[in-house]
Formats: sequence, structure tokens, C-alpha cells
Amino acid sequence: MIGYFPPFYEDELLFSAVGRYHRHTMARSWRDTLREVYGDNIFQVAVEFPVYLEAFKLHVGDLIPETVDELIWNRTLFPYYAAFVGPERQRALSAVMKDKVKFRGSMFSRLGLAFTGILAPEYLRTCPACLEEDARVLGETYWRRAHQLQGVHFCVRHATALVETEVQIRPVGGGQNEQHCADLRMATRPYLTGLSDREEALLLKISELAVALLKGQSSSTLDEHRALYLDKLHNAGFMRNSHMVDCLEFESEFKAFYGGRLLGLLHSDFKMGYIHSWLREYVKVRVGTHHPLRHVLLTNFLDESADRNHNKVAIRSGPWQCKNPAADHFGLATITSYTILKHNKVGSRAGRFLCGCGYEFTARLDKVDDKGQPVKMRVTRFGEVFAKKVHELVGAGYPHTTVAKMLGVNLRIARRILSGADRRRSHNGTSQLTRKMRLRMIRPDTITSTSTSKGPIDWAARDKKCSEKVREAALKITASTPPQQVTRAGIKRFIGDRSLTTKLRDNKLPETATALALLTETLEAFQCRKAKWVYDHWRAEVPLTAWRLRKEARVTLGKASPAVIEFIERLINDGAH
Repeated sequence: MIGYFPPFYEDELLFSAVGRYHRHTMARSWRDTLREVYGDNIFQVAVEFPVYLEAFKLHVGDLIPETVDELIWNRTLFPYYAAFVGPERQRALSAVMKDKVKFRGSMFSRLGLAFTGILAPEYLRTCPACLEEDARVLGETYWRRAHQLQGVHFCVRHATALVETEVQIRPVGGGQNEQHCADLRMATRPYLTGLSDREEALLLKISELAVALLKGQSSSTLDEHRALYLDKLHNAGFMRNSHMVDCLEFESEFKAFYGGRLLGLLHSDFKMGYIHSWLREYVKVRVGTHHPLRHVLLTNFLDESADRNHNKVAIRSGPWQCKNPAADHFGLATITSYTILKHNKVGSRAGRFLCGCGYEFTARLDKVDDKGQPVKMRVTRFGEVFAKKVHELVGAGYPHTTVAKMLGVNLRIARRILSGADRRRSHNGTSQLTRKMRLRMIRPDTITSTSTSKGPIDWAARDKKCSEKVREAALKITASTPPQQVTRAGIKRFIGDRSLTTKLRDNKLPETATALALLTETLEAFQCRKAKWVYDHWRAEVPLTAWRLRKEARVTLGKASPAVIEFIERLINDGAH
């Protein structure tokens, strides 16, 4: 155990404190310093994720008040990079930093951040204002955690752009840094140039949000953050319906908010419309690891978008209240989803809300009551529960007008329900089948399967029946006037079997395939048959010539085959045979 170790400064890296110990003790070499504080042949102290922390605490002892866990959370960059990996992975990764665990690769690989496309800083960074303050107050300076985070380019204490030093975070070739401790006289250089005022303001805001992650010890899973993002997207107006994101508008607004140059600086640019862009994956994909910088970008944008639209009334996230006055759950939040109207005639976005009781209504998405619930605009379907209530009240002796007033509808609707005429398509064209499918999604227990198993299909009998239909269709097409060519497509269209092509392709109907091959006629045969029909129905008062016959039969010289031309000439010269 050593006899001296310098106390930590505010937000100081462990790497920085060991560097100050090296300078204070005037050790002969960096390797000797590491052997003293670790008790073993350790070659380096990583800036982001130092390891062997239990050995370090064992040799430093009570010279520092922090425990090993506190060193991880307060003296490394672990809280920032592990903020979105979940508590289980947090514990596993912190165990690697505590013990002498031999593992291949880097902590960035273990976190899943090695291939996100965001480049790690090459040089350690500092703030000029912090250097001046440290010289005046402390007499020395140190490396701060907040200045070394990916995506942080401003000092949040002084709102000043950071500058690069000449100290490499990872020296080329894997060697050691010549300078481990920050120096008041070290060379610095600015690396942010040509930024607009808005870009500087955005970078400062991003830096503030990123640095705030260093102060937390909780970690959320991707599912938790996806649910949070969907709620924020809903509040910002980027949802097509209750569960679908308007990706194109979302991407367009996101890129317009930050600008392509700023996104490029943060290594977070993306291709518009690409379904696997990082922006779409962050709000949709539930697996993998996402970089904290991009979480910061996304959160900042959604919060700013919601703030810009704070004066715009927006429907709150579900569930929503049922508006069916005939249902026992009237006024209760039983509707879990809605869809956007295909044809909106109100000049703004509107949604269609369907309850499990069958009651369906439309409402504008930008007009809500004081509880954030949609204001009913029009009822598109009343449902079985409502109809049953109407019949019950009429059966109890109430007049039709009283029943209509009790249920909040006009007399015409009440009488229409009593006559059984309410089974119709809604005003926007939604079919009964579509409603049934949507109702099955909302309440699967309300839809029972009516299909019964009929055993294996007798393809031989079906083939025989289908071939008879083909022959009958060919005869009817041949007998039609004016003549029509007997084709495979015409026969299929005539018998109305849309799946016939698939069945023929799978060789399930061999007799039908043979009948089709025999009964279909070539273009040459059809032209001859049509020319014969025109000849037989020629008006006597019109002189018959070859060119007139070809014109009426739609036979063109140069395109028709010689056999057809010869057949027409023979009709003119010799007559029908």
C-alpha cells in the first residue's frame, strides 16, 4: 500500500489523478508508477474504461474515500456509455472493470458501440476557461470527464468551445503517452471553425444533455426507451396513427432541425428514406445497442418539437374513452388504437376510433376536450350493443323520439336501426370484412372461427369439373358475335377462377391444361374465322372487294400471315366453301 495519493478534483478522470500522482512523486517511469498504485505490471490506465480497479483500491486504500463502485461511476466515462444498455449489462461490464478479467477486444466492443460509425476523439480535450480558472484557484490543472465524451464539443460550465491538446488518447502503435497529466502550459488548438450561431447553440445543448448522463446511475432498456420515444413522437405530431411513425416527415424534420453539416460533425448523418438508417432503428428496433450521443440527438429534437407545438392541441396517447351511450363502459378508456382517415374533408388530420363493442366514430386529432380525449365528430357505425339497446327501449314501451333523445341520436337513425338497415359500409368505404379483422385485433374473443375442415381435396374430380367449365367457356366465346378470339386469359376470365393459373402451374389440373391447349386458337385461325364471319354477313348493297373485307376483319397487309391473306383472296374469288 502506498503512503500518498492526491485527492480527486471535481469531475476528474482516474487517468488524470494517476498522472498527477506520477508528477507529484517524480517517479522514474510511468511503469514504476503503475506498479506502485496497482501492485502489478500494468501497462496503461485507459481514459474511458480503466480496469483492475479492485487492485487499485487495495493499494491506495483509505487515501481516497471512494469505493470501487464509486470510482466506476464518478471517475470514468462508464455512466455515459452504459446509460442505455440495461441494468444487467451494466453490472456485467462494471465487473470487468473491477477484476483482473482477461478479455479480447475493447469495452466499446462489449458495449456494442464499436461499429456505430461514431469516431472516438483522437486527442484529449480541455476548456481554455477551465485552464485559467485552475491556474488561479488550484495552481495546477487536470483532465475532466465531461470534456472527453463523444459528441461533447462545449464546456457546459463556461459555454465555451473545447480545444484539442497534443496528448493522444490512444497513441499510435499502442505505446504510452509521454504526458499523462494535464499541464497549464500545454499546447492547444481549436478544432471547431466556421460554425453558425445556431450550430454552436445546438452543440452546447447537446453537450449539456450528454454531460447530464454522467450524473445518473440508472440504465434503461431499448423497450423502455422505444415506448418513451413513441410517446414523444406522438406529442410532436410524427405519428400516422396510434402505432405507426410517419418516417418520411420525421426524417425530413430531423435533418432540417440539425442540418447536414452538424450531423456530419457528430458522425450521425443518414440517407433519407433508407429503412435501416440509425434514426428509424432507434424508434423501431428492440435489439442491439444504440449510441448515447444519438439518444441525446433524438431526445433533444423530440423535446424541442413538442415545445414548438405546445400551443397546438394534440390528442393524448391512448387508451381513449368509448363514446357509446348504450354500453356499460361508456366514458371508460377501452379504445387502444386508431387509424388515420384516408379521405379527410375537415382540413386537418382526423382519426377513426373503433371500440370492442362495435361502436366506431371519427374525431379530429387536433381537437380534444379538457381531458385530452378526442371530440366525437361523426359516428360511422353504431354496433350490436347500441342496436340491442334501441330494441330494448322500444320493447319497453318508449316512443321512438324518446329513445332517440335518450341515446343522443336523431329519429331517422333510431328508425333505421329498428328496420335493420344499419348494416352498411361506413362513409369512408370501410367494408364489413375490414371491420371484422380490426375487431379481431382489438378483442380476439369476440370473433369465433366458422371454418370447418373438409378433408383432403379431390383434385381428380376438381380437374374434371374444371375441364368441363373450360370447354363450355370456349364454346360460348366461339359463339359470341362479333367473333372473339378464344384465349387462355379469356377462358379464365369467363369461368372466374382467379387461382387457375397457380393450379395449372403446380400440375394439379392436367385434364384442364390439355383442354386449354386444344381449345385456344392462334391469331391466324381467329383472323380466318373472323374474315369468314364478315364475308357471311356482308351487306349486298356494298361491293365486296379484298381490301374492304380485310378492313372489316381488321387484317393488315404486312402484319397478317400469308395464309390469312390467301384465305381472304380465296373467299373473294371462289366464295365460301
